[in-house]
Amino acid sequence: MKVEEGKTRQASLEAEVEELKDENRELRGLFTQLRLDLDEQTDRSLRDHINFFNLKEVGEEKKWTDTMPVLAKWLAENVGGGTVEYYDKAIVRAHRGFRAPGKSGPRPIYAKMDYRVAEQIRQVLKFEKKDGVVVKDHYSAGTQTRLNQALIHRKRWMAANPIGTAYVKYPAVLKTKKATDLNYATEQEY
Repeated sequence: MKVEEGKTRQASLEAEVEELKDENRELRGLFTQLRLDLDEQTDRSLRDHINFFNLKEVGEEKKWTDTMPVLAKWLAENVGGGTVEYYDKAIVRAHRGFRAPGKSGPRPIYAKMDYRVAEQIRQVLKFEKKDGVVVKDHYSAGTQTRLNQALIHRKRWMAANPIGTAYVKYPAVLKTKKATDLNYATEQEY
């Protein structure tokens, strides 16, 4: 009698544990999807933010009012399509970030500006260096982490396939193409 009760109770508990495991899996999937949705929403709200790397510092540049004229002048000289005053009015704020440990060179500039001007700058400077300056989009922490992982994977893939080509599609999808392939294939999504 007691043995039968114990077996019944054990079977009931095992069924309950399985239900909890299924619920846990479902909640983890929902959390992951919510995190991705939040990152996407944050990334969309950051479309008016651009980061500038290797732009020489002029003087101390302790405040954003010191950095804005430097950035406006550089944009007028290297992007075109506007004067220093045009870019100065378009910049909402621009400040220097912290110096990266172990790296020399100027501190990066993080700028928020009028969305249309930001898009113009992206179109002109997105994939090229101008005067040694690199322009990058600003992403949420989650997207940036996934993007970094995809870039590391891309570097390894390129080392293993020197004749192939690869790129990272937004938000963090590694697309690869070997010399014998006709089209790019998804290598991995992060």
